[in-house]
Amino acid sequence: IYPSHSRVLADSGESALVNGAWPKAKPRSFENTHDKENIWTGLEYQAACDMINEGQLQEALIVLNAIDERYDARKRNPWNEIEGAEHYSRAMHSWNVLLALSGCTYDGPAGRIGFAPKITPENFKSFFSGAEGWGSYEQSRAGKSQTAALHVAYGTLRVGTLAFDLPDGANIGETRVALADGTGLKSVYEQRGSRVVIELNEPVTVHAGQTLQVEMR
Repeated sequence: IYPSHSRVLADSGESALVNGAWPKAKPRSFENTHDKENIWTGLEYQAACDMINEGQLQEALIVLNAIDERYDARKRNPWNEIEGAEHYSRAMHSWNVLLALSGCTYDGPAGRIGFAPKITPENFKSFFSGAEGWGSYEQSRAGKSQTAALHVAYGTLRVGTLAFDLPDGANIGETRVALADGTGLKSVYEQRGSRVVIELNEPVTVHAGQTLQVEMR
């Protein structure tokens, strides 16, 4: 029950993760019960990302769906997920959900980028961003083959190393990297368990409107 003057972070009938709890003992006098009994989306996103990384995808999606339902525009402002006050930056932790679900790893100066989708890896597409550009990543699986495509919509993306996850138990015999116009790029690959790392002989800069395609058979 909230005092009449306080903000309502979750109402009756809504789902949420509470910051903290004392299931076995009462809080001690010096503990900050006010913050621990609150509901902050910044911490909910963090918990959901931890769940995704630990293989608890369904549990993570339940948490994320609860946030989405609470901040339905018919009830609350979806652009202002309230915590201690209005427009808290901690709620921007939602961006990490994109990284966790896509399994995106990126090192701009080294020209390294990789993906390991945690949701529908057989037919996956998501946004990605780099130091100097952004676009979309798409991957599909068919039989013993996996294809991936990095489309740059704005700016540039410098790539020297690519990394992808394969289904458990899959082994590849060849890879092919090319630009969508058919320009082949020489490379070598190494498979480490379900992870495939592809090194280009020469780094390539993918410009806006271009797509880098990868085939793994």
